[in-house]
Amino acid sequence: MNPNALKGRSLVTLANFDPEEIRQILAVAKKLKSERSGKNPRSRLRGRTFALFCDESTLGARASFETALGEEGAHVAMFPLSGLRGASVRSVEHKARVLGSLFDGIAYGGDTHEHVELLARYAGIPVYNAGTPRFAPIAALADYLAIEENTGTLKGATIAFVGDGRQAIARSLLVIGAKMGCGVTCIGPARFWPDEETLTLCRTFAETSGSVISCTENIHTGARGAVALYCGFTASSNPEFSGYRIDSSLMIETSMPRQVFLHGFPEDAGEEVSVDVVEGLNSKIWQQAENGKYIVRALALSTL
Repeated sequence: MNPNALKGRSLVTLANFDPEEIRQILAVAKKLKSERSGKNPRSRLRGRTFALFCDESTLGARASFETALGEEGAHVAMFPLSGLRGASVRSVEHKARVLGSLFDGIAYGGDTHEHVELLARYAGIPVYNAGTPRFAPIAALADYLAIEENTGTLKGATIAFVGDGRQAIARSLLVIGAKMGCGVTCIGPARFWPDEETLTLCRTFAETSGSVISCTENIHTGARGAVALYCGFTASSNPEFSGYRIDSSLMIETSMPRQVFLHGFPEDAGEEVSVDVVEGLNSKIWQQAENGKYIVRALALSTL
């Protein structure tokens, strides 16, 4: 593992990261987590400054960045998305260059994926995608860290993603799984399956890693053999998912030891998952949230 392999890198999507580089981020995050102690704060980023663009829809990402960078002694400057929303390509390019001259890193979590791409292209400093409609790489890394912590391995494991496969988190889970040899099955009505471009890309990665990428409308066959059941929707806003509820009987039906339950939007959990699953021993949704902080710290320390 080359400690300088990620220096100066931006993270817009993990599609252009090698499996070894993804493994390095996860390994550093695990090491940082093992060192955690409120009595001994670290200051490895003292003197560094970060610009953070986000809105209320990405509060989880904001919390991860502010706590992660603050614990390492860095200063975080918050900016509203209104400063970029509606801006022309030329305007975003100019803003990126200005920010690049003032800050050491930029995080963007917002509703325009093209903005994070432009920031990464023109800022000249590491830019981190904190969540856009296209990809959510940091959240997905935190999820895979939780899976590995609880099941012991990613290679050969399978995730059953129950929900809207067109979401950013689904795309990012597919990319990482395909890169790392972890199978991903997307479960839901066919019109909610991931776009063909993403599936084709991930199946190309899977040819090398041995991963199996699939989609199905049948929640029972799709969940069978999965070490992780991932709930990626809220039933109240997706009535077409009325038959896709995750409950204790479905968890048992998969017949996998050390199984985990994850939820992409736990604050909205409702009809799509039973309370006993959310509050059960297999539920790792709070671990997902905590891991976001360590993924951010790992990225910052590895890229700066």
